[in-house]
Amino acid sequence: MEQKFDGPTPHAEIRLDGRRVTRTDVANDWGMMLRWAVSRDGKAVATAPARADATYEHPDKTPGTYEIVLQTWKYVNYAKGADGEFTASKFIEISNKVTYKI
Repeated sequence: MEQKFDGPTPHAEIRLDGRRVTRTDVANDWGMMLRWAVSRDGKAVATAPARADATYEHPDKTPGTYEIVLQTWKYVNYAKGADGEFTASKFIEISNKVTYKI
């Protein structure tokens, strides 16, 4: 079955309350994997599933500037490079980014 990406890209708004982030329902949801992507000082440090629960609090308390964004999987094809990573399919950001400091 071929994935169709007709219409607008999925989108959700996220808001921060302390270190807890909450998302709205995803508009135009493709039904693919949904995850929180967390970075600290510009480097990716974690991902966590976001479909089942609309809130997330990153447990790491290492000092730094944290950024969180909601991502979904965009499947284009099964092509992979020599390293086994997908070459065309990828996670795309579908929300605003929120930032906090520890």
